[in-house]
Amino acid sequence: MEKKDFREFYSSLTVELKLKIFEQLLQSEDLQKEFLMHFDKPVKTIDLKEFGAWVLQAKMNAEEAFESVNISEPNEEDWYPDDGHYYKHWEVDEMWAEKEFTGIIEGLMGNFESDLKKGHISEYFAQLLGIRQACFRIELEDELYCLGGSVNENLLQFLYNTIDKTTKPLMEFVYSPDAVEDAIGLCWQFIAVHSDDFDQPDPLDVLFYHIFQLQNIKAKALLALIDEREILARILPLAVSFILRKRSVEAWFEHSLKYINKNEQIARGLMDYALEIQDEVLFHKVASGIFNQYPLQFDFIAAHMNDALNPNMSLFVLRRLLESTSDMAYYERIKKIVGEGSLAKYRTEFDGLYLYLQIEILVYDGLEKEAMQLLQKNLPKMWEMSKMLRPLVSIYPDQCMKIAAEILDKELLKQTGRGLYQEVAKILNELVNYGMPKVAVLYFAKSQLQKHPRRTAMRSEFADAGVV
Repeated sequence: MEKKDFREFYSSLTVELKLKIFEQLLQSEDLQKEFLMHFDKPVKTIDLKEFGAWVLQAKMNAEEAFESVNISEPNEEDWYPDDGHYYKHWEVDEMWAEKEFTGIIEGLMGNFESDLKKGHISEYFAQLLGIRQACFRIELEDELYCLGGSVNENLLQFLYNTIDKTTKPLMEFVYSPDAVEDAIGLCWQFIAVHSDDFDQPDPLDVLFYHIFQLQNIKAKALLALIDEREILARILPLAVSFILRKRSVEAWFEHSLKYINKNEQIARGLMDYALEIQDEVLFHKVASGIFNQYPLQFDFIAAHMNDALNPNMSLFVLRRLLESTSDMAYYERIKKIVGEGSLAKYRTEFDGLYLYLQIEILVYDGLEKEAMQLLQKNLPKMWEMSKMLRPLVSIYPDQCMKIAAEILDKELLKQTGRGLYQEVAKILNELVNYGMPKVAVLYFAKSQLQKHPRRTAMRSEFADAGVV
């Protein structure tokens, strides 16, 4: 096949197929080296002053584009979500503004995507920082609250959403490690100089961490920059943590301990390390420092913690997991920590929103009568009734149906509407699933239809739900 024919054939392929062929070709180390040589050609050295000028120009371009949007007159008529839902005018305004500004940000970033694919990484990151500075600094009048009354915060969020969709996938391409490090070095110098414009930690931290995971950089220059600019550790703790691991485990460990309360991934990394070296004391030291901050880590901490080493932490974590899952396996561990002598008092702590758990625990411990007495003294609202009745329905079906009928009857006397009827039908079906004889549920539903014969919507919803 001649070169011309090959080019025509290759250009006709889909992007996905081109990438697949490209990945297969780069299985060869020689081809990898030859490919990277194209990005290692000598280029003009860019200093912080020139990089800053690029950022400033990008900032001005973004501000001009943002100011072109007339948010005092949102275009509600031409832009309304066609999804069958009814939206209030302010909801439409917010969605319109998000679409408008996100489109601008994506357009600005898209102008530089081809440069990034060619290896012009510094230009791309200057553009990103410039747009970020515009989002952070611009002053727009938002009298109609199209941007939720917090212009800069929402613009920044639109930018970070765009980064997730565009920049992160683009960083999966193979770039020259030196070019990547140079570009990030310029970014970090700029961030250090303008540190007051960045959060501690800043959401850009996650982007740099993502890049380090994909690009195999040596990081010598970045390590020197971290030593010189200590503020970077506070603004970019996760990325700095990753880089310090290249220096030594000791340096990484010392840094990570300082920032476990600032970043969940750093905390998780330290706990993983403690498990890796089988250091139970270290695991509990880290976990005890963060256990009340990161609910998503509760499962992980509970699976590895020794309840005898830190009972207070264990009680906190196990209780939160019990509240969120109603899994009695967590209660069994709590019982061992609390001890039989203090268990009765501990049960009473599940009040208010968690009264349903006290009932469930009493039933679990074989104290069904006490559970029913507690329920009768604390009749639930309709929205919490199903949870409260669940443990007792199969044990005391008649009493539970009487309680349910009393609560639902009062609600149906006070209110009307399909939403209410759907909710009542849902609760009735849940009671059947928990062990309530269906004949009792059908009797209640029929009695309500007789009591309110003109409520055709209720009859329709009850019939659709199968409770009549």
